[in-house]
Amino acid sequence: MQTSALTVRFTPQMRAELEQVSNREHRPTANQVVHFVALGIKKYLEDNGLSFYSVGDTDCVLRERNAGSE
Repeated sequence: MQTSALTVRFTPQMRAELEQVSNREHRPTANQVVHFVALGIKKYLEDNGLSFYSVGDTDCVLRERNAGSE
């Protein structure tokens, strides 16, 4: 899987909490952030009745879950 960098700023408290969680989960801190973001996106999509569909190799488009499913 190809990845790209993204800079994120955390408060010192949030970073300390994140590091403790990632240690407990035996993940590098960066991987823990990716895990949390993936869970957050999944929940957002479910809560709002949305999904993504792919366009080409890297582009994806957000749509309502029932749109176009016939």
